[in-house]
Amino acid sequence: MTEYIAGHYDTNTFCYTFYDIFYPNIPKEELSKQEYTEFNALANAVARFSPYTKDIVNDPNAFTSKKDIQRIAKKAYDRLISG
Repeated sequence: MTEYIAGHYDTNTFCYTFYDIFYPNIPKEELSKQEYTEFNALANAVARFSPYTKDIVNDPNAFTSKKDIQRIAKKAYDRLISG
């Protein structure tokens, strides 16, 4: 997440990688409640990511945009860092 926020990964790569890591075998017992909450919210967003403007325009409630992912990732990062 840190590298994505720093601009070292494109959104498409971040979403696919984060989703693959988070689901299906996330070690819930190794995460705090806050970590799980933040990572789960981000995973739900990346699962709905579409790089296609047409998808976002046609059904904004079904898809998340690059801007949405950036915002959600930054928010999760900030919350996790602040503890």
